[in-house]
Amino acid sequence: METKGTVLRHESQNDKIILFSRDIHEKMLAKKELQESQQKYKYQVDYLNTLINTMNEFCITYDKKTRITFVNKRLLEALGYTEEEMLGKSVLHFVSKDYIEPALNQINNRLYFGEVSSHENAIVCKDGSVLLVRLKGSPIIKNDEIVGGLVLAEDITQERRIEKEMARLVQLNTVGEIAASIGHEIRNPMTTVQGFLQIMSQNEKLSDFRDHFELMLEELNRANSIITEFLALAKDKVVDLQCWNLNKIIAAIAPLLKADAMKEDKNICFELGDIPDLLLDEKEIRQLLLNLVRNGLEAMQEGGTVTVRTCLEEEKVMLVVVDEGEGIPSEILDKIGTPFLSTKEKGTGLGLAVCHSIVTRHNGVINVSTSSQGSKFVICFTPSF
Repeated sequence: METKGTVLRHESQNDKIILFSRDIHEKMLAKKELQESQQKYKYQVDYLNTLINTMNEFCITYDKKTRITFVNKRLLEALGYTEEEMLGKSVLHFVSKDYIEPALNQINNRLYFGEVSSHENAIVCKDGSVLLVRLKGSPIIKNDEIVGGLVLAEDITQERRIEKEMARLVQLNTVGEIAASIGHEIRNPMTTVQGFLQIMSQNEKLSDFRDHFELMLEELNRANSIITEFLALAKDKVVDLQCWNLNKIIAAIAPLLKADAMKEDKNICFELGDIPDLLLDEKEIRQLLLNLVRNGLEAMQEGGTVTVRTCLEEEKVMLVVVDEGEGIPSEILDKIGTPFLSTKEKGTGLGLAVCHSIVTRHNGVINVSTSSQGSKFVICFTPSF
């Protein structure tokens, strides 16, 4: 019961009290049910928000004008945006330019024909990097009318990177197996030909042909260097691992690298940090350095600088080679390290492939980043002791 009262005052009479009472049992029951319903609804909303925000997939919704109406926490963390920076903008604003046209077709089919589709796309992060995603899109239907679209997406950037790396390793192994089986058989007769050409070039009766002999010898030397690179690709090549400090190897080869730079009117800078010893094949690491530095020098104009840096990061020894060239074209970057891929007129396309093989045999990892200001090669070694 609910009771209310009021006092009536009279000058000539005693004060009187009037009481009003009403049954509020049904009202209280309804209020309690409403509160319980609100609490249950709030719990369900919080639970759904928790599920959506902690799920591994990206979740995004948009209206019929492609304006974003919701993004989950996982997507915000991956792209680096805040919720305010994404809500209200067209979903196409965050799609890589190479994927905009097919993405627009998918969205139109979803919004106007109610199609459910699965495909791959690329979305742009706040820092300009691109994530490759596998997504599934479906229409949002309310009162039998399509009012927007829902997309669930999975980041497959690393998966694709691993697939490309595996394909590249298969290519390297194939070339390496061929090199190991025929390299020596080719080199032996070449050595014989080279020897006779050298003898003939010293013959006075053939002095008129000396320029021709020298040209043939130069070409044989070039062919021999290509075979050497072939043999360096062999996956089962024996490596002579010994305790070395990477800085010591760099210091030993530094005069040769400086000479290469000076010859082309370019510069080389060494920034060697305090790093532990590693198990290394000294000859292979020298070859790795020569290939990376010479590639950097060839990529630059006169006056440019190649920087060779060593440091210790998260208990990993890092070898970094940075140039000031024009960067690596995007269509080449994904294929870099593939045998016979070269942008040089007389390049064999084996230099970086050899680098990848050397790093792999040392259980290391090589990463490449590039921009219009130059390219950076980072090789990560794990100390064995």
